[in-house]
Amino acid sequence: MSKCFYVTSCIDVESETPFTYSSQRSFFSNEERFRQTIFTVNSIKCLCPDAYVYVVDTSKPNETYEKILESYVGVQYIPMIEYLNETEYKTITEGNHKSIGEITLLQSFIKNFKFELQEYDHLFKVSGRYFLDNTFDSKKFKHKKIYFKSPLAFR
Repeated sequence: MSKCFYVTSCIDVESETPFTYSSQRSFFSNEERFRQTIFTVNSIKCLCPDAYVYVVDTSKPNETYEKILESYVGVQYIPMIEYLNETEYKTITEGNHKSIGEITLLQSFIKNFKFELQEYDHLFKVSGRYFLDNTFDSKKFKHKKIYFKSPLAFR
């Protein structure tokens, strides 16, 4: 069964517009956000080496990001600014509601890559600062089409 992950990210945070829940858009530098995105991709490729990964980023095109991320087999860096209209881009990068921005990003990505995405049996959305760990078992998806993340358990 073929698997595809799309990692949403905003590596370069340029706006200083606060969110409704926080006066700061990010507590991390752009360099740290890029490291976190690489860690996300590493975690996916370690547990699902045959999966295809799209890094769906709101940053302006960046040769360094593209070169490093696409050095992995089966990883494509997509600077979504190339697919967004001005209103969508502002909603994502300057809006004060993070969820609305992310939904706008996902809607545009799915609309623009719908034919490519249809080639996969399973799609997984992961945020760029998050990662897969040993609780992720790709064998669970052999017969399931829909999978929900298990709740976190603190031991």
